[in-house]
Amino acid sequence: MGITDLTQSATVAYKNPDEKRTYTWLWFWLNSNGFNFMPDSYLALDMKERITNALHSSTNLAKRRQDDQGRFLLLNERLAWITGEVRQIQWLLSRFFRITNYQIHMPPPRLEGRDLVIATIDTWNVDLTYKNNVVGQLERDWNQHTQNDRQFEWFKGDDENSRCALAWDWLKEKNNYALFGSTAPSNHENLLMLFDHLQMSDAEIKLIIDAIKKRRSQQQYRKKNTGKKQCNLLFSSHAITKLDQLAAKYDVSRSQVLEALIRFESERGIYLPEKMRRNNFE
Repeated sequence: MGITDLTQSATVAYKNPDEKRTYTWLWFWLNSNGFNFMPDSYLALDMKERITNALHSSTNLAKRRQDDQGRFLLLNERLAWITGEVRQIQWLLSRFFRITNYQIHMPPPRLEGRDLVIATIDTWNVDLTYKNNVVGQLERDWNQHTQNDRQFEWFKGDDENSRCALAWDWLKEKNNYALFGSTAPSNHENLLMLFDHLQMSDAEIKLIIDAIKKRRSQQQYRKKNTGKKQCNLLFSSHAITKLDQLAAKYDVSRSQVLEALIRFESERGIYLPEKMRRNNFE
């Protein structure tokens, strides 16, 4: 039996996400009202029983629970846009903390993913109208943020790993201090999450991506021209005109024309000996 199987066997199933959400909120709420549940008790087999017994221990407590649940919990429909996507979860937790300065310190081990985001919102002790406005702001911010993902389309598809590796190398060279705690992105999605963490402006991101693309082009150019060296030569205007005509005729570059002529003459030795004998290169 693996770790995942052990974890599942130690927890109890819930009828639906709404029930699980309610019991999660109750677990935190009772903890804040004097019931010191241990972190491992969250989603344990006896969690429902513990919570039920706690609520039945005091009529006043059960009444306050109803009042507070109505004051703190938004409707499920208001949170439906929050998915279980890893990137969104990381972004939301970071963004929520920056806006509200609130987070769940040392959440229980089994509270993660979307459940952690929802629990963070639910346990935030503020007026429900204000909470609703902040959630609305988060939704708008997320939609706007992901619209800018088109800037990263170049990193998808062919050579995705090498392009992401190039981005990592560039960032390490230019912004090494900002990468503390981060790992090299192995794919497009990881790269998006890395830039989420860096919290750069759209303008900064554009400049960086342009620089990475330029470096990629330079690498490709150097690879393509391995074994070649630049050589500056002086030609007459007449020779340059003829060279351009040949290049256009065969749809090749100037250097390709010259290389072909040099190779041909080197192999055949037909034209240059006669020219050299006459000392005539006009």
